[in-house]
Amino acid sequence: MDVRLAGGDVLTADGVAPLDLLVGAGRIAGLVPRDDDTPATETVDVSDRLLLPGLVDAHTHSYAQLCRDGLATDRLEPWLPGAVASGAGLTVEGAAIAAQLSAIDALRHGATTTLDHAMLGEGHAEAIVGAYAAVGSRVAIAAQVQDVPFADALHGVAEDVRDAVRAADDRGAPDTAAQLARCRELIAAADGHDRITVLLGPSAPERCSGALLDGIAALADEHGLCIHVHLLETLQQRAGDDPLGTLADHGLLREGLSVAHGVHLDAHDLARLHAADGALVHNPLSNLSLGSGRLDLRAVLDAGVTVGLGCDSWTTGGPQDILAQARLALHNTRPEEPADRWLEAADVWALAASGGAAAVGLGGHVGALTPGAHADLLVVDPLAAGMLAGVDPPTQLVMGGLGAGLREAWVAGRPVLRDGLPLHVDLSAIAARAAELLPELRAAAAAQQPLADRLAALLTDAVPVP
Repeated sequence: MDVRLAGGDVLTADGVAPLDLLVGAGRIAGLVPRDDDTPATETVDVSDRLLLPGLVDAHTHSYAQLCRDGLATDRLEPWLPGAVASGAGLTVEGAAIAAQLSAIDALRHGATTTLDHAMLGEGHAEAIVGAYAAVGSRVAIAAQVQDVPFADALHGVAEDVRDAVRAADDRGAPDTAAQLARCRELIAAADGHDRITVLLGPSAPERCSGALLDGIAALADEHGLCIHVHLLETLQQRAGDDPLGTLADHGLLREGLSVAHGVHLDAHDLARLHAADGALVHNPLSNLSLGSGRLDLRAVLDAGVTVGLGCDSWTTGGPQDILAQARLALHNTRPEEPADRWLEAADVWALAASGGAAAVGLGGHVGALTPGAHADLLVVDPLAAGMLAGVDPPTQLVMGGLGAGLREAWVAGRPVLRDGLPLHVDLSAIAARAAELLPELRAAAAAQQPLADRLAALLTDAVPVP
């Protein structure tokens, strides 16, 4: 064995047990009694500590770590042009800095794995992969692509409003071949990085042409990749349309598909998603922040759909505090529901861990401390986390969070964060460089803001309220 974490308590599927955790080749090699004599190259004393599985943030956008001025101030459709403007000046270096801030933010809140639905400019793929590799966290990067003009993607909006948006918007649309090239660049950049996986991330069915969706399906088949897509985030995306059917028509309703938000999925959608072994990523704070609505999480779980949790972007979900998202998911719809439909803390703890792992294509490999899984784990001081002995830890963590209790985060059998600070990169230097990049980023946003304001004015009263 490479490492033995000795003397602590381990959260297993059966509860907390006084076990030592053995690590070999970056994976959990065993959970053994403390008097077991299996030798290890290194023994780490974790007495009085609780070992938890690393959590999973199954939907985020790293670019927003540098675009924090673009906080949600309206519903998704009128807000989007300003959000795009906020990231218009993101350079290759800026994308890398944002990725590192995103990874560190997630680790500090207990998420050792994130799914970054990343908007990739020219040269960004290699930079982002290198940035994540330097931090040492585990990340699934989904290349977010689209090729439909903004006005044409506004389903459910009156035609005269769409015409006005079309007349005002001179941005055009990305080239389909160029979008597929970004996907190939990411696949090549991530090759050989064992903690980085690639997904294909069409932004949303209404934002992608049939040719782009067909190209994504072909790439997924060629490389064996999962798919991650925004779906039915807002009510207007439902109007007169079947976006899940669009994915099916292009061969993307399949095992390995995860859909972000899904606030307005109906029973037929859920049945189809379940039949295809797809997953849903619930982003409760973002859904409230943008006024998109409240997902009926109980209905999704009752339909048998795999569910993970996401923090979305910093501008709609704040920091990547996945336990805060779990707490909100637990209580989100209680005002409208009878008590017999209310979820329990254990339900949403599973979504933050094993459910998120399955949603990002890493089911069985992360999100649980089981032999054979990656040794991605949290070393927690229960006292500093405000936990009491004898009370179910997942319940306490969902309700109270980690507080000041997270001592270390480990990925692939090695610590990557200790006492809130990353071990392999200089956070102070990263933060200082981020501050230096902000003026240029804000200047680029300011140049596009007049257009964003015009488009927002056309759309503010044109999108339906849930």
